Amino acid sequence: MKLGFKILCALLCFASLSACDKSKNSSSTSSSTSTTTPVDPNEETIASLNAFKETLSSLNKGATAKSFNISQINNYYGMEMEVGEQGTTTKYLDDFIHTESTQQIGDVTIEGVKTEIGITTDNYLYEIRYFSEGDSNNGVLFYENNTYNYGYLFDFDFTSEYIYNIIDVTLNYYRTPGLKLSLTTNYDLLDLTQDGTHVLQYRFTRYGSNGVSKTEDVQRDDEILIENGKITTVKTTMLYALEDAINYQYMESSTTYTYDELTSYPFEKLNPDDFPTITNS
Repeated sequence: MKLGFKILCALLCFASLSACDKSKNSSSTSSSTSTTTPVDPNEETIASLNAFKETLSSLNKGATAKSFNISQINNYYGMEMEVGEQGTTTKYLDDFIHTESTQQIGDVTIEGVKTEIGITTDNYLYEIRYFSEGDSNNGVLFYENNTYNYGYLFDFDFTSEYIYNIIDVTLNYYRTPGLKLSLTTNYDLLDLTQDGTHVLQYRFTRYGSNGVSKTEDVQRDDEILIENGKITTVKTTMLYALEDAINYQYMESSTTYTYDELTSYPFEKLNPDDFPTITNS
């Protein structure tokens, strides 16, 4: 059995848009007395998202470990299932990350779930997903070792995850022609250079072709605590709904980040050659 937990797991359907045509149309109007270029609302949103992306990128990254607790309710056509996960992720020397967690699916508890991320001897990135000995869901994913993939897998601090899973995903939407979208945030009201508690608010809607029905709707709040320029604690709530909330996911999570010196992994690593390649994830 397997939980599909990644931060913002409900938004993974956005990722398919990363391969979409990112060209944008521009238009202008002219008269005999003046020429003006109207501001494209999508361009304004893209500029705002990119500005906040720079703000997040300026925060201290370099978290070496995190402890997390996630609870989620999945509703599919009126049928609810509660799932959860608690665990710790630690980064080690030599480009290696180890996560160990306990997962719950309804009344079933799965202990000793592991994820290991590293680099193969032939320079591919890998991600091993291990649930238990002989579990049919055990497997490994391989990635080309480039800057984007390396950052996506190895940068597990809040700012990196928020950029990859919220900002970049939303940018892909706004760069895709023909979509009817709405986005409300409070990013321009935040001063993340100051220590203390800050709340990031994100409200996103993709409408159907009639411009009224909601194909996707996301309401997300992240309460972050900044200490000495570093994000140390994050509490997240998110409601993700499909097709006017016929199906939805509600998630609450809390994460604590620590910033220490990297050490060597003290145990034997899982071998990616011992696992079947995952063809869909």
